[in-house]
Amino acid sequence: MEDPERTLTEEEEKFIFDNVFQSYVESKNLVAHQIDSYNRFLDDLHTVFEKTPPLTIKPNCEFKQRSGSLDSAQVSFGHIKICKPTWTDQQGTTWNLLPTEARLRKMTYNASIYADIKFKV
Repeated sequence: MEDPERTLTEEEEKFIFDNVFQSYVESKNLVAHQIDSYNRFLDDLHTVFEKTPPLTIKPNCEFKQRSGSLDSAQVSFGHIKICKPTWTDQQGTTWNLLPTEARLRKMTYNASIYADIKFKV
């Protein structure tokens, strides 16, 4: 009968670790939670723009004296567009940028956001 207190050899530990780790990697996507988080952020960003009430801007006294009749202005946001991350090579060709490629190229994974802005005086 084997001794339950016996410690594993270095080779046994490596074999178990490699097989357990490999099995885990094959069964789980290690970055799925980050991708899900990013997608939720994009959805939430649309919601923030949709639900933000118009912002009222009132000029300070000095500006009001110079402008005459401007009492206030309202700014509101309309449709937003979030572009996919891209990069441009030395020849000027633009490519879609994937997170893995950004990491390997030591680039930031960023995208432009455009919003329709309505300004009412």
